[in-house]
Amino acid sequence: MVFFRIILLSLFLSIGALANGQASHADTIRMLCQTWMIKEVYIPKFEENEKDELNDYINNTRMQFIRDWTVIMKDGPEQMKGKWELKGKNINILMEEGTAIEMTIISLSIDSFHFESRNPGSDELVTSALIIPEKK
Repeated sequence: MVFFRIILLSLFLSIGALANGQASHADTIRMLCQTWMIKEVYIPKFEENEKDELNDYINNTRMQFIRDWTVIMKDGPEQMKGKWELKGKNINILMEEGTAIEMTIISLSIDSFHFESRNPGSDELVTSALIIPEKK
């Protein structure tokens, strides 16, 4: 009887998570693992004289999450590698040169990924962006 109650409770929790649109850990990884390009970006401390540089960054930057926990950031011909991990709604990235990035998933689907980025251990917003799959 106790075993039946546990299974029934688990079933209700699973149905509730699906009804609320919450993706499982595996679904989140599946949706993330592709190459993304920037559609929109918000940088709170943006200087107007950096507009051309920002437009170049938007047009040339790609971020690729790979299932082996590798992340590749491409800016034109430049490429940086790192490792990523998923903890709940947070993606922690450590690039090979030592830069750490913390991203919080705001929304994620196979067609779009909206996130906010902060320096690890800080509440100050560094970037908010909407990225979409790279067109092949």
